[in-house]
Amino acid sequence: MSIVFDDVMDFRKIKQLPRISGVYFILENGEPVYIGKSKDIWARWNTSGHHKLPVIKELPSADIGWIACRQEALYSLEKHFLKRFEPRLNGSLSKIRFSRKGRRKAG
Repeated sequence: MSIVFDDVMDFRKIKQLPRISGVYFILENGEPVYIGKSKDIWARWNTSGHHKLPVIKELPSADIGWIACRQEALYSLEKHFLKRFEPRLNGSLSKIRFSRKGRRKAG
């Protein structure tokens, strides 16, 4: 089953990303290798540097696609696609950590 993106571009053109909230997909040969969410996709990749940027720059060819959505829906939409595709650069879904009080920790 394929994903219908709002748009897809060569990853080297991240300066042209839109300033929208959404779920983004790093694609290698059309397959998701990393999935993330952001309130501002442009800022996520262009301000302080994404933690996966060095790894993604090493891919022979990478594209970035996105699906715009309301900020309230970011977590559930990202979670849906992570479970569906299990992208290799996201690591294991079992690595989601929780604090002692049951709240999700960043990371």
